[in-house]
Amino acid sequence: MKLILRIVVLIVFALGTAFGSTGCVEESEAERPIPLPFEGDGDNDREADGDGDSSSDPDGDSSSDGDSSPDPDGDGSPDPDPDGDGDPTPQGADELSGNFPFHLHCESASNNIVTLNYTISSSATSYMVMPITSNGGWLYPIRITTPSGTIIDFTEENAFQARGAQSMGALNPTIIPAAPQFQFQFEAGDHSYRLQTNDTEICFYVVESTSSNSQLDLNIYPVGLDDMDITADNASTHPQLQAMISEAESILGQSGLSLGRIRYVEFPPDAVDGLRVMRDENDLFELLSHSQWPGTDVDSAMSINLFLVEQFSFSDGDGVLGVSMGAPGAAGLHDTGLSGVALTGEYIGYQLHGGIDGNAFTGNIMAHELGHFLGLQHTSELDGQNYDPLEDTPECTNMSTNNLTNCPDWGNLMFPVAAPQNNTLTSDQSFVIGVNPLTK
Repeated sequence: MKLILRIVVLIVFALGTAFGSTGCVEESEAERPIPLPFEGDGDNDREADGDGDSSSDPDGDSSSDGDSSPDPDGDGSPDPDPDGDGDPTPQGADELSGNFPFHLHCESASNNIVTLNYTISSSATSYMVMPITSNGGWLYPIRITTPSGTIIDFTEENAFQARGAQSMGALNPTIIPAAPQFQFQFEAGDHSYRLQTNDTEICFYVVESTSSNSQLDLNIYPVGLDDMDITADNASTHPQLQAMISEAESILGQSGLSLGRIRYVEFPPDAVDGLRVMRDENDLFELLSHSQWPGTDVDSAMSINLFLVEQFSFSDGDGVLGVSMGAPGAAGLHDTGLSGVALTGEYIGYQLHGGIDGNAFTGNIMAHELGHFLGLQHTSELDGQNYDPLEDTPECTNMSTNNLTNCPDWGNLMFPVAAPQNNTLTSDQSFVIGVNPLTK
């Protein structure tokens, strides 16, 4: 299981006439039905062990004493190679690019335990600590001890913050405070972070937030959007693409967030044909591994990579429209298979059945995936048993595909099924977005 956060769509509709085009699209080409919601555990379900509950026993070993190890597939052993290709992603701190702008500290393991010590300044309002194993082994967070002695327990009330390790293996982006009800867990001063690992050492970096957190920088990679005539060179003035971006900004603007610097980056030409369509998660890892360091300074690094591809066509049948690598994702990390979000561009420039604007619909998907990368989880999962940790998001206990519009959280941006009307954010969701250091 990988922390690949997907948005799916319930309604099957056909595409109509392209905006701004001459003539009509042939019917055989225009009909692009979107599959029904997927079933499976590849999304950000609250249960890590697949047993239908959201207990504090993430590996299913019936213990909550801090010695649990990440065993997302339930085979009795931690899985540092989530995609099964023999090559963990990312490979570990030793593989980080020379452009890495953060000060990386490393601590050796003793009896499979590492304690990381760090200091938070008095000017900070929130922070992310990013532990990553040195050689690509697995890690699992146990607890953070704050200066006052408060324990942030990742096997109990903060267990939802261990999902990154459970699914990505080698790293676990950790934001403090993670939700409004945990604001008391944020303190300035000296902290210790205790983790379990099978690696020889764990390295980490810390990024503090000290600003009003109202701006988000993006690095947008158009990939194979020839039919829409969207390239890195013309993206900044392409009317359909800009309409998509404006819709995403409008939705996220409910939290007080606006888009800041947007860089449009050319995808390697020799890799476009093989990655214009996402057929499985290995394609996704390879796609995101082409992300480039946007600069050599921290401010440039604190931006999200967004890959806009021709289409998602996952072979497992999941109706995937977009993917985020983590909730939250690894802030400031580039040039890895976990560096960013990806979404389909197939609806840009089309009028959809029922008068739905394809640009706005794609902007909705964009906002959803960025929400994931900034730390938002689905309000409810399709199993009807697992929910986000926020106190002001409604929960849907009956997720029958026949009555999803009756769910109390239908209408929220982070509902797991895509629809143009799912575009609102709550106060707690705005809090989560605002404490992420990626927002400046």
